[in-house]
Amino acid sequence: MQKNDSHTNEKKERDAEEKTSGKAKVKTEPCAEGKISGNSKNDLQAAQEQLNQYIHDLKRLAAEFDNYKKRVEKEKLLAKEEGQARVLLQLLTLSDEFDSALSHIKNSKDAAAQEGFDLLSKKLAQILSSFSVREIKCEGAADPHKHDAILQVPGGDEGKIAQVLRKGYMVGEYLLRPAQVSVYAGKMEKAGEKGEKEEKEKETAEKAKVESREKSIKENTKEEKK
Repeated sequence: MQKNDSHTNEKKERDAEEKTSGKAKVKTEPCAEGKISGNSKNDLQAAQEQLNQYIHDLKRLAAEFDNYKKRVEKEKLLAKEEGQARVLLQLLTLSDEFDSALSHIKNSKDAAAQEGFDLLSKKLAQILSSFSVREIKCEGAADPHKHDAILQVPGGDEGKIAQVLRKGYMVGEYLLRPAQVSVYAGKMEKAGEKGEKEEKEKETAEKAKVESREKSIKENTKEEKK
């Protein structure tokens, strides 16, 4: 009985020593908190680079989508303007016919017809104005972006508008129809004046050649004397 108690006590003592030894080991082991191994650093850097790439791709997609929306809106607006332009061009043709008829009626003595056409012409002008249609000004020099010069007339300042043959119109900054105009060709030279001018130019050119040749001879003579 005493042997068993002794054996039990020895076992308890060994267990106590092992526990004490284990605790001491735990206390003496260096703390690894706050330290990152080399592999962990590489993984973290790779994850950060991948995240940056995702952010870059998202920004690029957002910019592309924004450009796509703007392009679609622009195409819709252009399609709307083109459809509107077709209708307005038909109204302009009708307006031209009214103006032509009105100019003929003014020469007649039919006051009632003249008044009726005048009212219709004004009403049509109001309709065009409601669509922001405005007439192109035809003053001064012809603008190739707004005026279609289909005829030249002698005299005047070259390129200046002489007469409006058909009115032109714009919708905002959109050219609906260019104005057809005639322009001055400038002062025409008479045949005699043109011949005299050409003769003077020819004489001046010949004189310059002679002077150049004489200068060259003098320079060569000086070189030979040396």
